[in-house]
Amino acid sequence: MTLLSLCELASVKQRLNIDDTSRDTILGELIVSVSRSIEQWCNRDFYLEERTQEYSTASSTGPITLRAYPVASISSVKNTTSWDWANATALESDAYRASSDSGVLYFKGAIARGPLSLQVVYTGGLATNAADVASTYPDLAAAAEMQVVEEFQRRDSQGAVTYTLSEGGGAGQQQALKLLPSVREKLAPYKRRTLG
Repeated sequence: MTLLSLCELASVKQRLNIDDTSRDTILGELIVSVSRSIEQWCNRDFYLEERTQEYSTASSTGPITLRAYPVASISSVKNTTSWDWANATALESDAYRASSDSGVLYFKGAIARGPLSLQVVYTGGLATNAADVASTYPDLAAAAEMQVVEEFQRRDSQGAVTYTLSEGGGAGQQQALKLLPSVREKLAPYKRRTLG
């Protein structure tokens, strides 16, 4: 899946009062790293694109939460326990309903349940570029900017250092900085909640 950068380089540089290009590379890398961390914490995909995803069904009536939303369109929904998607018949469009904003897919009747028994081909996600995120989801962009700034400012001393001592030497390991509490608070509305 394509990763969506959740904030713009220019906005991060403005927060840091940087007006030259000497740190653009590291800031760009931090934007990518933070965007990936935010996607993982939110348990969803943000880039707006068509995707084919398989889901396990624990209940014969669903529902399931798609990984990318809002949902722009659904091309097909197939349900089989054989995993033979090429020969599986797509459900009729009136057999399910999608809540576009939450990405929840509801089923009108019973479906076959099991591991990876549902395949959904759909287009969903927030945006295709950081400028669209900033204009449509400013709180999400602000959260990403805050985390990038924090990681940039602490880039030489991120996280706690743990040491393991052994006979004849020692070893150290540095842990990555976690998402700031204020960032997690801004991200809470974007966190994917699974059902069932």
